[in-house]
Amino acid sequence: MKNIWLMKGFVVGIIALFVGGSVVPNIHGDIGNITNATDTTATTIIAPQPVLEIGTITGGFGIKAQIKNIGTANATNISVNITLYGAWMILPLLEHYHVILPNVDAGLCENVTVIVFGLGKTTINVNATCAEGSSATKTATGKIFLFFMLGVK
Repeated sequence: MKNIWLMKGFVVGIIALFVGGSVVPNIHGDIGNITNATDTTATTIIAPQPVLEIGTITGGFGIKAQIKNIGTANATNISVNITLYGAWMILPLLEHYHVILPNVDAGLCENVTVIVFGLGKTTINVNATCAEGSSATKTATGKIFLFFMLGVK
């Protein structure tokens, strides 16, 4: 009897091989359980994100800072802080500036301009943070003469 069962299993295995099935008989010739391999590789999908960058900081009548979004998604509610250190400010309220930009589209930039009123050498610190969590900081130096920002580097 064992020979008949083995022969039957062998024939079923050969037929499955030619037909393309994945059924393999066990030692008694019975068709065993079919198991399917599964792929357990984890896939991480990264959503588009804004990436802020401070571009040029220039002088002239006041200070102009360029806020760039070099990311792949729009940046919203960008909080821009400009702080001046070291100069004698005629109006102390003009040492700290806070500007909100509602939106900077991906790949574009916006300019923020503030008016200064003081005298002397100063350090300019520009910091920008968006609602999505991206932030950037840049520092420059220059000289204030009344309303004018000179020699910004």
